[in-house]
Amino acid sequence: MTVPFAEFPSTSADSPLAEDARDFEWLETDGRSGFASSTVTLCPTRRYHALLVAPPAKMTTRHVFLSALLDRVTSGEGSTDLTHLRYGDNEPPPAPESLAGFGLVPWPKTTFVHGAYTIQREILMLRDSPTVLVRYGVARDTEPAEGETEEGIALTLRPLVAFRESDALTVRNDVLDQDVEVTDTGIRMKPYQGLPAMDITLDREDPERWFQKDPGWYIGVRYQSDIDRGYAGHEDLFSPGWFGVKLMPGDSVTLAATIDETVEAPATLFDAEAEV
Repeated sequence: MTVPFAEFPSTSADSPLAEDARDFEWLETDGRSGFASSTVTLCPTRRYHALLVAPPAKMTTRHVFLSALLDRVTSGEGSTDLTHLRYGDNEPPPAPESLAGFGLVPWPKTTFVHGAYTIQREILMLRDSPTVLVRYGVARDTEPAEGETEEGIALTLRPLVAFRESDALTVRNDVLDQDVEVTDTGIRMKPYQGLPAMDITLDREDPERWFQKDPGWYIGVRYQSDIDRGYAGHEDLFSPGWFGVKLMPGDSVTLAATIDETVEAPATLFDAEAEV
């Protein structure tokens, strides 16, 4: 189900929309044939659902690069997965209980509640560039109790990639180059010859940010809308590892994924693009 941009309502945890959030789709474009698109819950239901879809330089065919970003928040009150994928013949995952709101104007923004913390996730495509920016902000409405130490939250971000034509599907294989280069600001990976490298960078400095190599395949991701239309709808996605970052109330972190020039300052770029 695709909801017209201007008519999409905000959600709340007790709204009927929260139960069907995985069926509502959004689209964010770069104005140059590249886009990010998914559902409210970031559970993909089509092979076209991904956070970075764009034609490589000197090519006309769009390719899916960053398929998904599995995000988890952890505090003294436990862990909460903000994004769930559907696998094999499993039942669709429900909307996260932490889902508290969603809006499309001026770009997709999702709000979650984790214990005493509110987390907002924003997704913005950079104009005229195959680059997606994903920002997480943390707030706390109540002050810590007397004697309680403010510990903040730990956020982990695990990128999943496909590196294939947008109307194709990929499967686990031995050709994919699992090596990643860890840089001062993130990682660079080039899974297949003939396709560009992708840089993923964060704007936080060490020791508040780190990358843990943990390569592996996520097998049988299910795209229900494709299956309903009679198409093949299962895919294997590769993950090189995960980013970790510690956030206190009032903090934010911005991730950039691009097949263009490396983004050295994602937060600055996000702020500049938001003002356009």
